[in-house]
Amino acid sequence: MDESTVSSKRKFRVLSSNANRPVRPEHSQFPHITGVVTIFGDGSTMPPMFILPKKKKIDPQLEAYDAFYTMSSSGWMNRFLFTVYCIYFIAEVQKRRADMLPQDAAQPFLLLVDGHPSRLSFYANDFLRQFNIDLLVFPVHTSHILQPLLHF
Repeated sequence: MDESTVSSKRKFRVLSSNANRPVRPEHSQFPHITGVVTIFGDGSTMPPMFILPKKKKIDPQLEAYDAFYTMSSSGWMNRFLFTVYCIYFIAEVQKRRADMLPQDAAQPFLLLVDGHPSRLSFYANDFLRQFNIDLLVFPVHTSHILQPLLHF
């Protein structure tokens, strides 16, 4: 599992002479959105989770897309939303286990995540443990080296 910013903010370069006053490009007013992507060991995926900022109600137009939408005040992941993600992940794992041979379905799944503080959720870890899913949290500031999705 990995999360990334989904943004339409484009970076521009501004050229001006040294004689002019500094020029600052105008930033667009698009909100920050976080996309959470999960890829399983066999290369298959589950529908992404998007964290929308400051929304009280999901736009009905988004229901047409195969994704899971949730909200936070900032648009970033937090402990509560990590717990929500884990429940979403557990549901997907259980669907996959239903299609497996019994001896394979009994094997634990492994969820790899970065060391963001939101991963330190007692409830999320407890839910995962109850469904035979091991959680491996990479040490902080090492996911750029260790996390498989960054090299996918």
